Order: sequence, then structure tokens, then C-alpha cells
Amino acid sequence: MPHKREFDLIVWGATGYTGKLVIEQYAKTYLVRKTQSVLLYIVQHLNCCIRRERVGVWKEGKIKLAVGGRSRDRLVKALAVVAELTGIPETNSIPVVVADPETEGSLESMTARCAAVISLAGPFGTQGMHLVDAAVKTKTHYSDINGEPRFSQDVVERHARTAREAGVRVVTNCGFDSFPHDLGTWLAVQTAKDLGRPAKTVTEVVLDAQQPSSGSTMHAIADTCEYFAELGEGQHDAYSMIPQEARKNKRTMLETIEYFVPHQSWVVPFLMQKSDARIMQRSNYLLGYHPDFVARQVHAKANLVAAWISQALYVVFGYLFQFAWARNAVLRGAPMGSGPERKTLEKGTIFLCWYAQDEKDEPVVRADFTYLEGDAGYLFTSRLLLEVGLALSRDLDELDKTPGILKEGVLTPSAAFGQYGVGLLHKLNGHLIARTLLAKWDV
Repeated sequence: MPHKREFDLIVWGATGYTGKLVIEQYAKTYLVRKTQSVLLYIVQHLNCCIRRERVGVWKEGKIKLAVGGRSRDRLVKALAVVAELTGIPETNSIPVVVADPETEGSLESMTARCAAVISLAGPFGTQGMHLVDAAVKTKTHYSDINGEPRFSQDVVERHARTAREAGVRVVTNCGFDSFPHDLGTWLAVQTAKDLGRPAKTVTEVVLDAQQPSSGSTMHAIADTCEYFAELGEGQHDAYSMIPQEARKNKRTMLETIEYFVPHQSWVVPFLMQKSDARIMQRSNYLLGYHPDFVARQVHAKANLVAAWISQALYVVFGYLFQFAWARNAVLRGAPMGSGPERKTLEKGTIFLCWYAQDEKDEPVVRADFTYLEGDAGYLFTSRLLLEVGLALSRDLDELDKTPGILKEGVLTPSAAFGQYGVGLLHKLNGHLIARTLLAKWDV
């Protein structure tokens, strides 16, 4: 049922590095240009029909999107930058909404004007919760690209009940961390279930996922390392985003080098395992994969030497970042709003795979995800979050037809989207598929 609010979607944090990428994606994909030729329209429309995908304004009508932030001047400047970059002057006509998180009622006034809001204003741990509060209060669906365990856990603890009572979908971690990781795990679990061999363990192997860092990302990493330092030894488990009574008293994440037989390669802990594994375990809690479900995330290396070098850097980096002086030294060279060069982003690719094992640790399913059109952390993330926001604001009727999803509360990508989420990845030309392993480690 169509909403009655002024805007479909507000992009909060549009003046930042990733925020501008979201506006660029919107302009290129959805803005109707008067100068576009009839021939281009026909080609795009035929392509939509052949692939049976919804592809924006040609089929859906005009999207009502606005950008939000603290400063009108900075927002207008950001739109001008994107308009010049894309050659699409209509970008300058995108509505601007100014709100101040420090002013009582300001964010609520903004979120009350839209059906959904997406947030790119990190680090989220220091400035993100006010927007979540406002979204839940005004019954506005919310999503973000945070990959910060502290913030994600705080959102669960603060709004699991209030969002459910308000009928609001709060879906955090919808960038590269942790949307494809969570959906790949979900697909492997569902495929194994369909075979009658429920998956007890799913191990994700990251083969390639280039993630150059921006200023806000480095600040978020520093905040996360500080959080883990405060937790202390023994508390870095994957269960912090589920109720205490449902947590396990064992550590399931890989912590050192291992030879992973299913993939026939040496592996080390993936850098974002402590964030992504929490999302996977919350999906298990919400969707009921297995009472003793184990989710692991590892990074494949070419040989043992490469694995040892990678592990040594991982340990040294993690140790040093426990100290404020080390974090501050790194952050001085990574100002907020900075980011990698565009040509660096365009060279990026993503290759991930998942192995599902049953109760006997026998192989059941392998799933694979491939994306060849840009880096994981920025181009892919910005494109994905835009589509997530449009789904939450403009396509709820279709989304709600998806079997097994949840429709209110603090949700994970899998719990909020399920098979619909796999379709979103395909729409971005990211291919997520699963296949049965017929023989022992038939890889």
C-alpha cells in the first residue's frame, strides 16, 4: 500500500564520501533526463523486460528522494559536485532537508516526512543513534551501512522491542558489511534445509574483496578497536546481538591460521569477522537455522607463508589499535570525508563462497557470490544501500510476499529480505548462487 509521506526516501549523510556515491548512483539510474533519447528509453525498457527486473523510473514512476544533513550549503555543494561528475544537471534539483541532531525534535521532523531513511553518516557509534531514535519514534523504516559491532549491539538493546511495537523495520549493516555475507549464509542454510540436511556450520571464505579506506571508515575501525579493548579477553564472541539466555558459552570464530579442507587452502581470520559473525548469529536467532549454529568467516591465502604474514599483520594491527596513541596517529592521516581515488574503486571485485556442513561435518552445499563492477566498500555498498532504501520505501507490498521474512523490529539483512535480498544483489549484477556438493568436498 503506497505511503502518504512527502518523500519516499531521505539519504542522511549525503555530503560525505560514500553519500555522494549514493547520489551519483541515484542520478545515473533513476533521474529522468529530458535530453534522453527515445532509443535509449526503448533499449533500457526492453532490458528490464528480458531480465524481469524492476529498473526504476521507466516502470515505477518518479522516485521522491531527498538528501539530508546539518548544512544546507554543504548539501547543495554535494549535489553540484555529483551533477558535474555525471553530466546530469537534474541532480541539482534534488530536494534538500536540513536537520540538527543536537536540536530536540529536528530529526523527528525530518524522518516524519519520509517512508524510509538511509544513513551514511559514520562513525555511527558517536553520532548514529539519534537518527535511529527518530526513525522509530516517527514509524519510519531505517537502514545504514555501519559495520561497527558496538553500534549494532546498542541498536538491538535499545530498539528491539520499540521497533517491533511501532511496526518499523530497522535494518543495520546493509553495506558490504554485512549484507552479502549474511545473505550468502542464509542461502547456504536454506539450500541445505531443502535437501533435508540442516546446516550446523557455515564457513564463509573471502577470496577477494578490495576495500580501500575512507576517513570515516578509519574512524569507525578505531572506535571498534577501542570497543574490543574495553570488552577484554573472552568477550569477543559472536553472540552479543542476541538475548543472554540464547547465547552460547563457546567461542566459534577462527582466531589463528588453519588449513580449511573444504576449500583446500590455508585461511586466516577475516578482518571484519567480529562484526559479520554477530549479524549471522542474530539471523540464526531470528530465523532459527540450528540450535547450535556456528558461523565462521575466513580469508583464503595462496600458501602457508602468505597466511603467516597476513596473520602477523592482523595481530600487530589489532594489538596496536588497542592504544589511543596508535589510533590517533592513524586518524591524523585520515580526515573525515576523505576517500580513495575513483580509478581505485573501479578496479575492485568481490569473490566470496560459503560451505555448509551438517551435524556430521559432512559437506552439504557451496554458495558463491561474484561482483565485478567495483570495490566492496564504496561502489558496491553505495549501490546496494540505495536499493535497500527504495525497497523499504517503495516496494513493501512486493517485499512482504517473500516467504519467511520478518516485518518489524531490529532485523538483519536476511531476516528483512530473504530471497528478495538475493534478487537485489542480482539487480546490481552481483550473482549469488548455491549448489549441492555431491561428493566429499566436491569443490
